[in-house]
Amino acid sequence: METELTALDPHAVESSEQSTRAHPLDLEFDASSLRRFPVELLKSLFELCVAHDKEGHVLSEDAMVRVLSRTCRRWRMITHSTPSLWQIMQINTMQDYRFKPRAAILYPIYEYFERSSPLPITCHLTLKAGVVCDEQYIRHIISMLSPRLRHLNVECGPAVCLVYSLMQLQCDLPALQSLRVSACDFDLGYSDDEDPEYANMTPLVGVFSTSPHLTDVSMKVGRFQYPQFVLPWSQLKELDMRIRNVQELQFLSDLENMESLSLTLTWYAGCERDWRALAIGGQVEVPRLRYLRIQGIYENITQVLDILQPCVLLDVDISQIRGSRHDGVSDIEADELLGSIAALHRRSSCSLRRLTLPVPVFSSPRAMFIAEDLAAVEELCLWLPFSRCNDKLCVDVLSNLASTSAFQNVKTLHLDIQQGCVKAFEPFALLSAFLGIAEARTGTLEHLSFKLLNHWMGMVVESEYTKTGAKLFRDGRLGA
Repeated sequence: METELTALDPHAVESSEQSTRAHPLDLEFDASSLRRFPVELLKSLFELCVAHDKEGHVLSEDAMVRVLSRTCRRWRMITHSTPSLWQIMQINTMQDYRFKPRAAILYPIYEYFERSSPLPITCHLTLKAGVVCDEQYIRHIISMLSPRLRHLNVECGPAVCLVYSLMQLQCDLPALQSLRVSACDFDLGYSDDEDPEYANMTPLVGVFSTSPHLTDVSMKVGRFQYPQFVLPWSQLKELDMRIRNVQELQFLSDLENMESLSLTLTWYAGCERDWRALAIGGQVEVPRLRYLRIQGIYENITQVLDILQPCVLLDVDISQIRGSRHDGVSDIEADELLGSIAALHRRSSCSLRRLTLPVPVFSSPRAMFIAEDLAAVEELCLWLPFSRCNDKLCVDVLSNLASTSAFQNVKTLHLDIQQGCVKAFEPFALLSAFLGIAEARTGTLEHLSFKLLNHWMGMVVESEYTKTGAKLFRDGRLGA
């Protein structure tokens, strides 16, 4: 960048100072070229500002759209005549408004609703911890927005009763496409299977059960003593749900259009009688399933994998697993899990392209033999779990992956070390073993990534590892 310095004209400086003193506010805004921008360009800039506004919310004067409308008369006319600036509603808390009249709370929301017409609405409702929520307000707000509500995201915090209340809304949601509900997870100290009150609850049919266009649902409501919510299973395309009981898996047989399925299995293992009582009838075909993510106890994970029969499965992600030992899964458990994944791959008419697994799964002597059935995998993501895992064992596993003929078609390789998994002197040994996998490849790796999350230790890549990576690139065995 080049800067040109010129002498200042004293008469011009004096004239500018006089103008500033005479019209200070006008000069402040006139100095900005934004005032001369065409309307369409200003609308685009305003939409970007509103989309990235994380602080202001509907019930606050700090909301970006309100700040823009207060800047000048021209901007106010633009904001008030642009419905897209008002269609995202962030209602962050009721804490500061509990003692205000009901009209004072609902009017700003009604203003957003009217100014956004006729566009669909996205509503993010977040309740802070420790805030007593008036359910009538929340239900009235959602009922008001219901004709044009397309996306609803509710973070209930400790307001557990609101989860149940949402299903009992007396309104129609004809435009709703996505629903995300989350609430705190309280451990009640016993399994839901052992609670007779929970066992006798009938699945609840509510307003979301009949939403005609609902396709994306995330329900993370923890271990609450409420019945399972009945959703329009056959029309769902994406589902992220916490499963508290084996019987809640009945919906698996109805997932005709499911493309992305994420399950968190929270019940205790050892429920063979419940699996036998599951009225699914053998394996369940999920014809359009492409992405499958499961986390929980290894025994429950393998049971779910064994009953699924996908047709076009491309991506399997075991993002969290707990074994019978305090330091991870045993060799037998690892073999069973890997065998279930291989069998799932064989049942699918499509070849598995992406696989995410914890490193200890490959710790058993038979692991590499089982992994040969997964030769079609093109992207392999390995991660070290946040636990007291054996660091030397992980290094040995990576070394075994380098010496095996399994995964020879892999084009992308990732290693993710979570915070606190390794000691201060171990990451370099892991990195060395990881690069050894790339060195042992017969084909070219297009992408190679190594991520270490450890805030207390500065990770300095030593020259030998930099040289190894450079050599792999020069030899054509590591893509750009």
